[in-house]
Amino acid sequence: MLNKLVSNNLILLIILAAIWGSSFVVIKICLSSFTPTSIASLRLIIASIFLIILYYSYNKHPKFNLELVLILSFIGITGNFFTILSD
Repeated sequence: MLNKLVSNNLILLIILAAIWGSSFVVIKICLSSFTPTSIASLRLIIASIFLIILYYSYNKHPKFNLELVLILSFIGITGNFFTILSD
């Protein structure tokens, strides 16, 4: 049981390293055509879509809390705003 868990985690770690490592190459190629802000925005949109799909696949009946949505929206907007200011 433990060996299976370790091998599954090792496979996931290798996949993560491949994705993470290749992102630098892709970003370098994209910088010749797009601005850094547009690349960061595209990465956030892709990640958000993936996380929404993942969330709905694990939670069949999600319950939204308006206060939590507002807090997370504020954090997301201010985080992106400060990223744009740094350009």
